[in-house]
Amino acid sequence: MQRFSRNPILTRVDIPDVAPHVRDVSSVFNPGAIRWRGMDYLLLRVQTRGRKTVLMIAESNDGERFTVRPHVVAIDGLESVRETIYHIYDPRLTAIGDQVFVVFAADVDGACRLGIARTQDFERFELVSFDEAGDTRNGVLFPEKIDGRYARLERPNRVALDSGVTTGSEIVLSMSDDLMAWTPVAPVLAGRWHYWDELIGSGPPPIKTRAGWLHIYHGVATHLVGANIYQAGQCCWTFTTQRRWSRARKITSSNRANCTSMSGRCRTWYFQAA
Repeated sequence: MQRFSRNPILTRVDIPDVAPHVRDVSSVFNPGAIRWRGMDYLLLRVQTRGRKTVLMIAESNDGERFTVRPHVVAIDGLESVRETIYHIYDPRLTAIGDQVFVVFAADVDGACRLGIARTQDFERFELVSFDEAGDTRNGVLFPEKIDGRYARLERPNRVALDSGVTTGSEIVLSMSDDLMAWTPVAPVLAGRWHYWDELIGSGPPPIKTRAGWLHIYHGVATHLVGANIYQAGQCCWTFTTQRRWSRARKITSSNRANCTSMSGRCRTWYFQAA
């Protein structure tokens, strides 16, 4: 792994103003990434100075120099959700067939939900499903079915911090026949207290390799006074017909890896850094 010499590839000054809410933004981070039909796309989380969160698209033909489109992404069908959605963020992109699916987090009253949208052209996005129960985040889709079903990793929010924020220390595998109704199967990875990955969550979608499914996840150490340190680690999953799995994990870097883009035999990792 080699760090790109011209980092950062995007900062807040690269975000164009979009009336009426996006102007002189405070931050851009946590993108989803994919190479699709010869172009590299980043679906950016952009935060305004009023702390409004929107999604915007950056595109590139070389994966290094990105241009941000001057408009906010709208998801058709989101208006039918019965809950009030305050923020949509942390998109993760997975290509399945001739469509790109976006798993995103959505803040509602008292909880975080997962939603799934889809697009074919990065112009129009359509809502596929929206979980109207539970409190979960960090959802990522596998790029192919497991035992004939869609598979998703997600991180239930079950740990209450002293600050009042609810987060999680366990990643769960869920399955679906139609991308709409999801059933938790079992926890697949737990945080380790007193180590670097006490609180955890998935980064990019799993990557299929000869050794199994490579899963990049972030870990947070909360036991250090005055700071929560994010780091990235990796696991390799091997599923069997009995739906069991094995894993090995190790730390890979001191950043939060969020998304990847594949071109030929080279994979590019995009991450946020403070």
